[in-house]
Amino acid sequence: MPQSGQKKLSGWMTDSFLLAKSVDCHEHRANPFLNILNVTSKVEAQYPDILGNKSTLWRASHSIASAIFTLMKSCFYWPKMIPIRSINTSPDVVIISHLTNLDHLSLQGDFYFGDLQKVLEQNGLKTHRLLINHAGIGKDEFSPVEDTTVLPSFLSPIKEAYIIIRLLFAAFTLKWNPNNEGRSKFLRAARLGQFNNRAMGDYRIGTMLARYIRAMEPKVIIHTYEGHGWERIVDADAHLMPKKPLVLGYQHAVVFPGQKSILCDYGVAMPDHVFTAGLITHQMLIDAAEMPVDFFSVLGSSKAEQTNLKPVFNADGACLIAPEGTMSEVRIMACVAIEAAKKSKNQSFILRLHPVLKKDKVLHLLKDVMPLPDNFSISDQSLKSDLKRSSWLCYRGSTMAFQGMLEGLRPIYLDVDDCADDNDPVPHSAVFRKIATTSADLNAIIAADRTSGEAAQKDISQAVNFAKDYLTEFQPNHVVSKIKDHGHDKN
Repeated sequence: MPQSGQKKLSGWMTDSFLLAKSVDCHEHRANPFLNILNVTSKVEAQYPDILGNKSTLWRASHSIASAIFTLMKSCFYWPKMIPIRSINTSPDVVIISHLTNLDHLSLQGDFYFGDLQKVLEQNGLKTHRLLINHAGIGKDEFSPVEDTTVLPSFLSPIKEAYIIIRLLFAAFTLKWNPNNEGRSKFLRAARLGQFNNRAMGDYRIGTMLARYIRAMEPKVIIHTYEGHGWERIVDADAHLMPKKPLVLGYQHAVVFPGQKSILCDYGVAMPDHVFTAGLITHQMLIDAAEMPVDFFSVLGSSKAEQTNLKPVFNADGACLIAPEGTMSEVRIMACVAIEAAKKSKNQSFILRLHPVLKKDKVLHLLKDVMPLPDNFSISDQSLKSDLKRSSWLCYRGSTMAFQGMLEGLRPIYLDVDDCADDNDPVPHSAVFRKIATTSADLNAIIAADRTSGEAAQKDISQAVNFAKDYLTEFQPNHVVSKIKDHGHDKN
């Protein structure tokens, strides 16, 4: 029986780890073959050449085309480019987070780190926040503030071209001593992937962040920790500074089954300590990572809603569709939901987009399934409102599955590619979770709950307890304690 794509991709992870540990320059650390995030189907689609679905010529063509496309996007962005800012202060702590939507600039806290910046300031630690600009905003779309800097989405076309040249030369210097044909194949693919758009993005972000950090000379750096190349550039550069800052990572996203880049020990190119979003992910990393047990501790998640009320499952609301922040995932999930909506006209379906995605682009993506049925809508309401008016939550890789369980929604994994074992972050032991492979399956689950929804109530307590352990209460004072334990407090 042929292996699934995930099983084959898992087989290449050892090669990825070994090659990643052998490099010491930022250009190579940005290489996507040295930073394979996990073995989910979404990530598998990025490596069709080593999985035998595409040729070496395809990889070369893809890298060239994506680099040229990135260069073109920088030309359009250049007139509104956010300038690299001169920062004259020296903060104690630099927080590296993400701007996925312009509206997030008006939040009281950070979308990922909650009120961490406020708590650090209250403890006498001067802070500065660096936001990676995924929203594509320009210099006229926000008002600069003293303690927050937004990075440009792209540099000037000349500088982007310079990045391409650097990465292209790095492809020739990427070396290894493979002892079999399989590793030779991986090295060839990695060299051709050295100068694609993903490598350009990680190199651009990593070097911009490193430049800011060297200028500010903070005592502590904390950044999200997912296994991206820019993280390794920042960490390695920080550890080469004359006054080495304490580097803290934060695992905030879903941890999928199987091999992951965050399990590998890259030496200087990684944090000094990693916080996790909950007890379950903490145990998962302890069990599987190369790092020692005390390398990890629990911080919790700002997405966790702490309440003493026991959620009740009411099978009379909408079915909420919660894809990750990629158009491919939106397409997969929206098409299933639209088909289900057409077959079940009395049931409402709500598509809730990740903040990084724009509604007009999603509507264009779905133009071939227009007109949308009356009982299918794209939400423009708050998350709390969407959860309140829903009874079911369809997911694949979003943390909203856990947020939904905490509100009494039944999670339904859409297994359209028969890869639940490698892609579903909710284990089979959580019996409240259901799996649907087609729109008919989805409607059948909803219909069964509407007929005998009270039967589901006995399973919800286990689901809620699991979700509470996955996303525990956010405790920013744990960061303060870690900083003081390492002698990096204000004194």
